[in-house]
Amino acid sequence: MTHSPAEPTHADITPPGTSTSTPTTAPSKLEWTIRQGTPEDASAISQLMIETFSRSFGHSCTPDELEKYCQTALSVQGIKKDLENPLCTWLLAFSQLSSHELLGIVQLTRESFESCLTLSNPIELQRIYLSYAAHGTGLATNLITTAEDKARQMGFESIWLGAWEDNQRAKRFYNKMGYREVGEHVFDIGGSKQRDEIMEKLL
Repeated sequence: MTHSPAEPTHADITPPGTSTSTPTTAPSKLEWTIRQGTPEDASAISQLMIETFSRSFGHSCTPDELEKYCQTALSVQGIKKDLENPLCTWLLAFSQLSSHELLGIVQLTRESFESCLTLSNPIELQRIYLSYAAHGTGLATNLITTAEDKARQMGFESIWLGAWEDNQRAKRFYNKMGYREVGEHVFDIGGSKQRDEIMEKLL
């Protein structure tokens, strides 16, 4: 199927079941653990995504469009539905100081394609969100590399994402991680039509 993008990928850089990574120490001394998400995480994910999306992309649409989008695609109910979707895999980074402090997320989505993709057997890196406390700590890189490792374990040969055309820092970051632009698609934020640049990478 062709995926209708839920929102632009965000990364502002200043086996099934729960799996825990080795805690990582960032230059800022922030430490985190990455594990697989469950429906019980829906509220924390929704809160992080609404805060991050509003601060990073709120200027690109009207207040009404932003509110509509947050109350639908980013609502607790909407996120829980995605967490329960067998085609979606979520990886969540929590602070080592507080197991309830969510620092960042990534979502992998199977059976999601775009006609412009050139690499075989792809999986989508659909969502990347970081709390502002985690900017500049290396967490974005750690989350994406963990997601790429997970995709390889699931047997995928390539990975793709959609980056908002005006998110220059994120696009430079993805370029440094080996992603290359191959096309574009339109996404809808509460009625506001915007443009994603499609980027892909060989795993």
